[in-house]
This record gives sequence, structure tokens and C-alpha cells, in this order.
Amino acid sequence: MGPKDLVKAVAEKLRPENEIHGLCRERGYATIHDMHFVAANAFILFLITVGISQALMTFLPLVSPRFRGLDEYHKRNTVTNFLEIVGLTIVLFIQVYYGWNLLLHNDDLTSDARAGLGWAALVMCSMYTFELIYRLKVHWQLYVHHLVSILVILLCFFEWHDYPSGYKPVVRLCVLFLCHGSTEHLCFIALVAHRMLPHDRYASLLRWLHFWAAITSYTIKTSVFLITWVLWMPLAMPETGNGYTWFWRFVFPVLNVLLIVTQWWTSNVFYVLSRRFLISLTKDQAQYLEGLSIRQTACYYTADVALARRRNSKIMNEAWENQNNAAYEHPAGMIVPNKSHSNLGKLHSTL
Repeated sequence: MGPKDLVKAVAEKLRPENEIHGLCRERGYATIHDMHFVAANAFILFLITVGISQALMTFLPLVSPRFRGLDEYHKRNTVTNFLEIVGLTIVLFIQVYYGWNLLLHNDDLTSDARAGLGWAALVMCSMYTFELIYRLKVHWQLYVHHLVSILVILLCFFEWHDYPSGYKPVVRLCVLFLCHGSTEHLCFIALVAHRMLPHDRYASLLRWLHFWAAITSYTIKTSVFLITWVLWMPLAMPETGNGYTWFWRFVFPVLNVLLIVTQWWTSNVFYVLSRRFLISLTKDQAQYLEGLSIRQTACYYTADVALARRRNSKIMNEAWENQNNAAYEHPAGMIVPNKSHSNLGKLHSTL
């Protein structure tokens, strides 16, 4: 008997017949579905997240002068944004790879798919827990969003373990529910760009990043919210219910509504920031146009706006380069205080 066969034999004797879906007996070792190991795996993922955050805190100041200039509060926020981009990319890949057929076609899951989706759920829980601890200041909207997500994911784990024969509705809901967090890449990219890029030189890029972050966040999250009710119905019906029916019937509707409210609030923040970047960009363009001749101004406002802007791009780039943090030289020769971007970062302190 080889070592693996020996481990399987021991696992068969130690584990009850109806526990952990038979995965220990099948593979010869405890998988993530064993409730005795869920907490341990979550703790290991949490420690990995802590290590990556410390590596980012050491590496980013070496490559980004703007990061070195941030205070501790905004440094930690930027580090968590980088972590979210990496972690949520992993979660989204696992969701698509293992959960697509289950979500759309209600197919059965293989053992590998069950383990993969379990890891995806724990990665998100670990990141959310780390973010709530690591940030120096967390607003109530972020608290509600993360705590609701963690609670629903863990309840799905508990019911999946206690009632393995009825796992399909639970796993389908959990896979869809993870989309609230795993589809926020553009939002976190906009947040990182807001901290790492100069606002005066990249106002147009930042405006469009925040605008599309708001649009995609609102569209995707609202769609997930509506589809969630369809997958929720089998879990709340008395004829298909179990010991967790009370949670799905009375508690989950409240949590689902709270989650979408916080998502809409976040989308609105990104939209407001995109409008502020647009206003600041418009003001700077107006100041620039004051120094142009009548012919240049008319050319700028012709129907072929793109061509006109290309013609004047060299002049505009020179004006941008002459700016500093306090003032810049107006084309007409005056020194004008540069206050157009001074209040742009206030709303970002909430994210």
C-alpha cells in the first residue's frame, strides 16, 4: 500500500460518511469544504494578503514619487486598491472557469470546481477582512458592503456543508453574489490612477476612467441585484427549504437591499468625481483659450474638433508643462493660481 492509499484508508475511518461531500475519501486529504479547515484556510489567505501589502508598501515608494508624497492614510488606501485589483482578478477568473456552466446551465459541479469556487469565496472574504483592519479610516458604506458580503458568503458555506445534497441553489447564488465584488476592476484602476497620476496632466484620462467606472459599476451591480432575486426564490420556498430557510426568507432580502444601496452610492461618487474633473478641465481650457488669437480660437471650435485640438496640442502641452503645484504661467503672461484641482480628492477619501 502506497502513502496515498494509506492516507485514504485513514480518512475513510476518521470521517463520517455524509461529511464534506466525500472529497476527503476521494482525494485522500482534507479539502476546503471540510468545515474544520475553512477557518484555517481563511487565516492562511489573510497572512498572504498581509505579506503582499507589506511588499507593496516597500516597493511602491521606490518607483513612484507621488506615492512617497502621500500621507499614511492614502498610502494604505492605495495599497488596498492594488490588492483588490490582483485578488478580484483571481476571483473573477475562477468564477468564469468553474461557475459559468453552473450559473447559466445549472450543470453539476466536479470536485475541482467545488474546491475552486470555495477558494474564490475565501479569497474575497480574506481581502475584505484585511481591508477593514488595514485602513486607518473606514466609512460606514464600506463597512456595510464588506460585512454583508462576508456574512452571505459564510452562510453559503455553512448551508453547503450541512445540506450537501441541495447545494446547487446555494452555490449558484454564491457565484452570482461574488460578482458584486469581482467586477470592480475599473473602479479600483480609477482609484489607483487618482492617487498615482498628476491631475493636471491627466485630467482628461481621469475624467473618463471615473465616468466609465461609474457606468459599469451601476450597470453590473444593478443587474446582479435583480438576477439575485430569481436565484433567491428556491432558497426561500417552504417546500424546498431547510434549516437555513429563515435566513433566506427574512434576513437575506434586507442584506441584499443594503448591499445595492452601498453600490449605488459608490457609483455616484465616481460619477461626481468625473464631473469635477470635467469642470476643472473646462476651466483650464478656457484659461488657455484666452491667450489664443481669434483665428486660433475659431479653429479650436470648428466642427473637426479632433483636428483642431491636434493643431493646438503643442501649445497646450507647453502650457501644462509650465504649471506647478501653486500656479502656472498664463499664455497672456499672467500668473494664475491653479485651484481647479484643489478639491478633487475630497470624495476619494471615502473610498
